[in-house]
Amino acid sequence: MISVLRASCDQLLADEVHFANLMNNLLDNAIKYTEKPPEIVVETYNQQNLLIIRIADNGVGMTKEVQQHIVDQFYRRPSGN
Repeated sequence: MISVLRASCDQLLADEVHFANLMNNLLDNAIKYTEKPPEIVVETYNQQNLLIIRIADNGVGMTKEVQQHIVDQFYRRPSGN
């Protein structure tokens, strides 16, 4: 994993448990659905008064349809089985 942490933000207004779960799920999925060895880049930066967190990997990717449901609880993309 490569980390590029450029954000100067030292505080984040978020529920600690939910934010930790979000990050764990994103990184877990990046590992699960990627080629071996996984190549994962985590980048943070500030944009105006926002903290931007970007996670990129060499995984299979998501369609625009799946991206629309990315925050829906329990959503799973259809597997075709």
